[in-house]
Amino acid sequence: MKIKKSILVQWENKFPGLNDPWTHWWIEGDGNFIDIISVDQLGAAINVIKNNWQKYSSIKTSQAKYKQDGTITRDDQHNVVIYSEFSHRNIEEV
Repeated sequence: MKIKKSILVQWENKFPGLNDPWTHWWIEGDGNFIDIISVDQLGAAINVIKNNWQKYSSIKTSQAKYKQDGTITRDDQHNVVIYSEFSHRNIEEV
């Protein structure tokens, strides 16, 4: 299935810029962890959305970082919805 270019651009524009100390996007679908992607890998983050949008009713991201002990912490108070089935009814090209 080919996703409309305009939808891909919308997704790209929805990913928030990250400021120090945040270095990664935490991506989840319907509250379930999907992936964590470095801020310099926007294309990879878009691919995560492309590969998962049919599995979830919504996909959102929040800022995250690796701590010195190797664990991940995230700021789940600042979530951005990248995809929701309600707002993306005509997502595929015909």
